[in-house]
Amino acid sequence: MKKWLNYREKDLLSRPLETDEVRYVQSMVRRLTALLLLGPKLDENYQAVKRTYQWRSSISTSIES
Repeated sequence: MKKWLNYREKDLLSRPLETDEVRYVQSMVRRLTALLLLGPKLDENYQAVKRTYQWRSSISTSIES
């Protein structure tokens, strides 16, 4: 994100950011924030599935063949 913004500095573009560019950055920040906030819940779900589902070693052997 920093690199994306650096390429759009006013001195380089000779203009300020356009409205759609600002909205794009806002959207990017919101998506990254959502992922960070989901992290603990995703980890918790993974641990629950890992305990519940028994992985069979025959699956990995058949895939490798």
